[in-house]
Amino acid sequence: MNAPFKSIVMCFDGTNNNFGKRSPSNVLKLYRMLDRENPFEQICYYQPGIGNNIRVDYGSIGSRNHFSSLIEHIQMDLDAAFAFTIDYHVIEAYKFLIKQFCPGDKIYLFGFSRGSFVARILAGMIHKIGLLDQSLQTMVPTAWKMYQKWEKNGQPTEGDSCESLEEFRKTFCRQKVEIELMGLFDSVNSCGIIIDRMFPYTSITSHVKHIRHAISINERRCRFKENLFAQNPEQELGAMSDPELQPLFSVMQDQRCSDDMVEVWFPGDHSDIGGSWPLDENGHQLSNVSLRWMLSFALEFGVLFKQGAINEFSTKFPPKDCVLACHHDNLSLKRPPYMFNDCQPMGRDDLFPVPSKTPIELSETGEKGNCGRGDSSLIATWFWWFVEILPFGYLTRQNDGKWVTRYWPNFGNHRIIPKGAKIHWSLLWRSMFISDYRYSNVPLIYQDFVNSEKMEHGHKRTKIAILSLVDCRTGALDETKISSLLEERRKHQMAVDWNALPDDLNRCIRYSVGKE
Repeated sequence: MNAPFKSIVMCFDGTNNNFGKRSPSNVLKLYRMLDRENPFEQICYYQPGIGNNIRVDYGSIGSRNHFSSLIEHIQMDLDAAFAFTIDYHVIEAYKFLIKQFCPGDKIYLFGFSRGSFVARILAGMIHKIGLLDQSLQTMVPTAWKMYQKWEKNGQPTEGDSCESLEEFRKTFCRQKVEIELMGLFDSVNSCGIIIDRMFPYTSITSHVKHIRHAISINERRCRFKENLFAQNPEQELGAMSDPELQPLFSVMQDQRCSDDMVEVWFPGDHSDIGGSWPLDENGHQLSNVSLRWMLSFALEFGVLFKQGAINEFSTKFPPKDCVLACHHDNLSLKRPPYMFNDCQPMGRDDLFPVPSKTPIELSETGEKGNCGRGDSSLIATWFWWFVEILPFGYLTRQNDGKWVTRYWPNFGNHRIIPKGAKIHWSLLWRSMFISDYRYSNVPLIYQDFVNSEKMEHGHKRTKIAILSLVDCRTGALDETKISSLLEERRKHQMAVDWNALPDDLNRCIRYSVGKE
């Protein structure tokens, strides 16, 4: 018996990420686990990242030569730098949604890096333009042009354009289309590596029921600055430097971000959050920490996975192995002195290979965890430093949460973590047990807590469970509870039990088993 409504799961990969390139990203891993057997229950969509040629000329496949292959590679490199095909990526996804969506269906969007930006543009277009009726695909170019008119500074303009958009929506689009969940891995604020483009309503998403955003603490490149969601219209408009945009307060007063928005900061660089770094020498990946976190919410909000997929992933990649894996830095000249870990052959029914793992134990002396530039070439590192020392225009978030455009070399500076940001619990474990992990940009309270623990580690004290310091709903640390513990430590003999790791995914495993 067919379900009355179906789920539509759309996955957008990051720049240059595609099947068969390096290690799979978290978006591709998630797509691999999705249940795609019954299209009446769930339909799945995967789109390679910007910098991949997704426009395939089927008539020329048999006549490819070295010259055409070279031209294709040049085109893809230019696309990664300038994002020429961003329009094509969004329009193709929009067409897919027009064709597949029926009233009552649930839409899920997952993205990594600039794939996250594509997901946000798609959500913004649905929010302001609407989703065209199924029979009106020929009007997609018109809808896209109307949306693009508002591209200046990523905000709409008052006047006739507002009225025409509203008329367009009422005449040609479906009445109410909401997005159930938007799950993003380190969404960045530049569309192309060299050229930026901004689009309206990518930070204000009142029609998205649930937002989960995993953000990198340690990414340093200026072209990969974080793109956080606006908490309210005043913050969004207050970030605009153009005085002419201030009257837009009247347009935006009724706009709000999702009522259930969770943005959590994770240790590691951009690809340590969204995936694509190879396994380290112990067969582990730090990016699986954020993937476990994201999978827990995907399960909670109704995404369907293959039978046994979640249990297989959870068993092969347990929390401790993931948390203590190596971290990376594309601006580092250091390269690991070892060959990257190979995997054991996959069984016929396996979704993931079994890495040749070396067990990692919690050690008071601390493991070495810095993989530097990983398998990235030295040429790529020098290119990123070239970008860092030139005064490219880039958006940066100030301490007050506002965005400004800077034309100043970034010099490899860390991201600024806003006051009150949610920090994932894994930061404490890496700070305690990875000796070369640096986290100078996190709030001082976490640094004080770790330093205090290191001084007292091994002493006989009353042990408390780390779960008492973690918000189990979001996986983030609770600053108030940590502050209280620091105060209590001065009075009583108390310390954290570091052997008991929290597990973001485990809270939903039983639910997953029940559904299977």
